[in-house]
Amino acid sequence: MADPRTLPATAPVVGRRPSGWRAPGLPGAEVCFRVAEGPSLYRPRYPERTPLWKLFDEHYLDFTRVHEERFEHEDGPLRTVVTETVTAFLDCGVLRAGFARVCCPECHAEYLLAFSCKGRGLCPSCQAKRAELFAEKLREEILAPLAHRHVVFTIPKALRKLFLRERALLDLLPR
Repeated sequence: MADPRTLPATAPVVGRRPSGWRAPGLPGAEVCFRVAEGPSLYRPRYPERTPLWKLFDEHYLDFTRVHEERFEHEDGPLRTVVTETVTAFLDCGVLRAGFARVCCPECHAEYLLAFSCKGRGLCPSCQAKRAELFAEKLREEILAPLAHRHVVFTIPKALRKLFLRERALLDLLPR
């Protein structure tokens, strides 16, 4: 497969798309989105250059191989969500895992934008965005309009083991 950064302008978007992803009103695989007004420069983040990405890429398969004999008796079997999260993290921001071509209809400037994992917890890039969106929601909808130094939401100690065993209850917690 050709390097996505060197594809001609008429090449269709290639790679996988997240489930449920749609581009309404746009023909075929050609995907263009309006670029923000004003001069801006897109800088890809190259996650495969980060130490955390390299750590998971080089050692996660080894960990899954030895988990059963070294850790399963004490911690239980490796949950499938762990492998799904690590796989999504390793695909986050990497062009080979899927991307969209972003172009401006007026000036025809374009670039490739790699899909993100939108994960919570493991991916520093996606977690930073989630934290910023949560802080904005707190400021606009939840907290009183006065100065706050620090806000901490915790689970009472008596309920922590219940939430550890029954992960489905975590969806009800914020409500």
